[in-house]
Amino acid sequence: MAAFDPNNPYFRQQVLTASPEKLRLLLLEGCVRFMRQGRESMGQKNWEGVYANFTSSKDIILELINTMKPEVAPEVCAKVRSILTFVYNHLTQASFEKDLGKVDQCIKIMDYECETWRLLIDRVAQERGANPHVTQAMADHNGISREVAPAKPLSLSA
Repeated sequence: MAAFDPNNPYFRQQVLTASPEKLRLLLLEGCVRFMRQGRESMGQKNWEGVYANFTSSKDIILELINTMKPEVAPEVCAKVRSILTFVYNHLTQASFEKDLGKVDQCIKIMDYECETWRLLIDRVAQERGANPHVTQAMADHNGISREVAPAKPLSLSA
């Protein structure tokens, strides 16, 4: 998605009408986008841009962690939480050490999470075509909280 401007009426409408799965994908994509912008700022030695973009990425990571429902899928949540915690800590180290390699590792992991989530959305869409009630059942099974935000991706390896 190209337009992430919250004042853009099309983006706003997409967010307001998105399924929990799509909302989580938007968060993951936003996280990667901010990481890439922070990486570009780091290459230009624009430390204010690095701070702003990495802070936005880390805020999204915390949101992803805090909206998990471990009571639904404790083992999956624990594994995903550890991946996201690693990315958070690694991104913090990358910022302090001005290490583009560590930033690239974080981007790679989060790109993988995005792709995993896209595959899940495709699978849900296929199953939804066969049974329109499958979305809620999968959301409940996968620990997606409809009240606050979606929960976690299914990929377990970094």
